[in-house]
Amino acid sequence: MPISPQRASQELLLCGATVRLAPAGRWTLMEAAPSQETPDKRGRRATLLRLDGLARVAETAFDAPQLTTLVAHAEGGDSQALSVVSKGRTAARHRWAGPGTTPSQEIARQHAELFVAAAGSGDAREVARLLRDPGEPSELLIRTLATLGLPPLPVGFGERSEVLAGVRGATVHQTRSLWQGMKDFMSDDTDPNPPLQLDGR
Repeated sequence: MPISPQRASQELLLCGATVRLAPAGRWTLMEAAPSQETPDKRGRRATLLRLDGLARVAETAFDAPQLTTLVAHAEGGDSQALSVVSKGRTAARHRWAGPGTTPSQEIARQHAELFVAAAGSGDAREVARLLRDPGEPSELLIRTLATLGLPPLPVGFGERSEVLAGVRGATVHQTRSLWQGMKDFMSDDTDPNPPLQLDGR
């Protein structure tokens, strides 16, 4: 998302999710961080954040018009997906899964235009071509992100969980109860950025 980790953490206050945030230029990368949950909440949160869970978190937390979010997914069977979450809903979702899963030209065009609008850059025709390419899913996701001018995927994406843990500047936004989130949100109007828990990097 094209906001700072501090702003992202503020938006997440009422969401009830524990996530790791890392700066990437003008963008912030986000991932589920179940290892940072307290033991009694890990199972429930891990279930919430499985696969499309980050899209659900984005739908809940980043519902302001200027907080459009792109969510990359590594799914079972080596498939890859990219979603656009805008104004509290998933506006587009594309899944690369090899031959036999090519969308129509019209759907690819529509999704490409939404991806370009969310990223703020890119050639919609080239993105649409990549969405219809039946090639290797991981390579196509990487090429699509590059075409959109987005930060590259972290090392280990799709191979292991919590790949942002080793990224310089990574922070953890801890889950809060609704009451604590509201209290933190309203505690100090002069400080719009709530403190983040540092990973020690």
